[in-house]
Amino acid sequence: MVRTGLRLSEQSGLTVFDLPGEPLPGNSGYQRFWLPASIAKWGSARWIYVPVAMVRELPVYRQLDRREVVQTARDRGVY
Repeated sequence: MVRTGLRLSEQSGLTVFDLPGEPLPGNSGYQRFWLPASIAKWGSARWIYVPVAMVRELPVYRQLDRREVVQTARDRGVY
C-alpha cells in the first residue's frame, strides 16, 4: 500500500467492498479505484492508483489472510 499514496487512516477505513476487483484485461501497470469522501482525510475523495500486481493479490487476502485476522480478533473478543 506504500505506493498508492493512501494515508494510514484511509487504509484502515477501507473495506473489502472499497477495494478494486479483478485487474482489467491487458492492464500491466496500475489500476485505479475510487476513494470515497467518507474515508478520505478531509473528505478529499479521489482516484487511487494501485499496482496491478497488488490487485492480483487481493483475492488471496480476502479469502485467506482477512479470514484469519477476523477469526483471531473474534477469539480474543475484540471484533
